[in-house]
Amino acid sequence: MVVRLLVVVTMLLPVSAWADEISEGEEIFERRCASCHSLSRTKKFLDDVELEDRPAHLKRFLRSHPNRLDDADEKLVIKVLSQP
Repeated sequence: MVVRLLVVVTMLLPVSAWADEISEGEEIFERRCASCHSLSRTKKFLDDVELEDRPAHLKRFLRSHPNRLDDADEKLVIKVLSQP
């Protein structure tokens, strides 16, 4: 029983961390980007970009954007915007 519980907890930890990163990325987007860009419109704009190409596409865009994010925030926002 204890082994099963440990297996389940171990499997859920990465999911929880991933969900926390998505939530944090959304908060950063709302705080730093939403005054000019809506999350839904930005995601709709990305519909034409293949899922596997989105991180590189977003990184190029964010690096050229005048309101630069620090590397940690950029990574989280890219993770949010790279979702289907």
